[in-house]
Amino acid sequence: MEKALAYWLKIRSVHFFWWTFSCLLAFNADRLLDPPYWDAVTGVYSQGLWLKMNHFDFSRLAQLPNYVAGGPRVHLLYAYAPLFAWLSSCFAAKSVFLLLHTLNLIFAAVTITVFFHILRSRLSFVESLVWILAAALNPVWSGQCAGIYLEIPLAALSALSFLFLWREQFFLAGLTCLFAYFIKSSAILQGFVYFIFAFLMPFFRKDHPSSGKRKFQQWLSLSAPFPLMLLMDAMANVKLRAAPHLFSQLRDVLIIVKITLPYLAATICLFGVLFVIQLRSKQWRDRMRQEPARPFLFCLALFVFSFWVGFVCFPTPLPRYTVSIYFPLSALFAFFLSNKRILSICLASLIIVVGVMTQNGSFLPKIPLQSSRDGHVLERSREFLKDVDGNKNLCRALERDYFDRPIVCKYPFTQMLTLPEFGYVQKPLPRVYGAGRFPMVSPALRWDENKSIVDSPGTVSVFCSNIYERSEPPSLLPGQGSRILYQDESLPGYLLAWTR
Repeated sequence: MEKALAYWLKIRSVHFFWWTFSCLLAFNADRLLDPPYWDAVTGVYSQGLWLKMNHFDFSRLAQLPNYVAGGPRVHLLYAYAPLFAWLSSCFAAKSVFLLLHTLNLIFAAVTITVFFHILRSRLSFVESLVWILAAALNPVWSGQCAGIYLEIPLAALSALSFLFLWREQFFLAGLTCLFAYFIKSSAILQGFVYFIFAFLMPFFRKDHPSSGKRKFQQWLSLSAPFPLMLLMDAMANVKLRAAPHLFSQLRDVLIIVKITLPYLAATICLFGVLFVIQLRSKQWRDRMRQEPARPFLFCLALFVFSFWVGFVCFPTPLPRYTVSIYFPLSALFAFFLSNKRILSICLASLIIVVGVMTQNGSFLPKIPLQSSRDGHVLERSREFLKDVDGNKNLCRALERDYFDRPIVCKYPFTQMLTLPEFGYVQKPLPRVYGAGRFPMVSPALRWDENKSIVDSPGTVSVFCSNIYERSEPPSLLPGQGSRILYQDESLPGYLLAWTR
């Protein structure tokens, strides 16, 4: 027992990584063959399939509409699109998903290990572990570990960049931040934080002996990524959409936070209260003035603050975007409460309990029925995995029983039923008609050019209570006298196939 305790108290980062990866693998073992879901289908993996079908013609891709207009272009520089294209060319769909899920879990283990290493270098084993678990057991983070989106890989490179910043290896911090941009352009937020910090660095490092040349190299290493990212955005033809009126946008964000992120919002408010209380303590203020990690903590705090400003201003703030702030926020909590060890451990334990209780959507606000199949809402926890299973079962039933029948559907089922590379069907269904937004990547036919097909005998329509049904006509809601052919009841919302 004593040897086991000593091992964990002195555990090396490499060993901790393998333990973490093993636990993540065991916890997500039943999801390793899951196909991409929701925006992953309509976004970066659609771009990957287009590249595969068109011999990696990036110049032509740059001229096509973006994903919002039904085109294949998400971002020309995203590395996951050509990676998926190459993997799909070499392996069967299930093998591709297995590789991507494994890679996702490796990135998750890297993120957890990096922040554990940072905390452990200054705090006790117990404090470090509980705050790491508080972040790792958050339902949004846990859910993304079971998916194959871009958020976890982005979080891993962001964490590595913060690690280099912690070690004052500024060139590697800036370079890793720049690499993160090729995973997802949201890395520009960290680049912005480094850009601000580069100009404030002299105030944090007044007593640090460095030559003028050395200081300039450090300044350049941290300030360069942000303008380079802006330049790459311009080269990649990325047009930033302006948010709607601030007050209406803020109202929508508050609704989203209330339904999907209530405990995170409460945690942020609690952090603010505790920070104000600590700030009134002269002993704590003196301690923080002498804290060697003060520049690092400033960057973490600015990163979290900037994220929330961006979250409010961004036209489509989604719960899964918060993946990037859970570990920085936990690290801030751990450092700011390091002088109150018992309170720190108890608070982290409470956050862990809440995270465990809400893993599958339990104890979270009820989702309105009209949004109950919105993937971006379900991604507030692991409950979206039920929707993944429901989508798979529906597509397999249509392929098995109604393969040759006309099928009318909307995003993302148009892609699911016609592109076997996404893993929902083994063969593309030949008579799929896309209603509403029409995907350029799919071989489906346009519904608006074949409107009479809906009223034809034998036509199967797919109805799903999600945002595409609400916002893009025509409605595929079954009418009076319709016959339900298949219905998934794993979630409160409607997912069904029907005919007249």
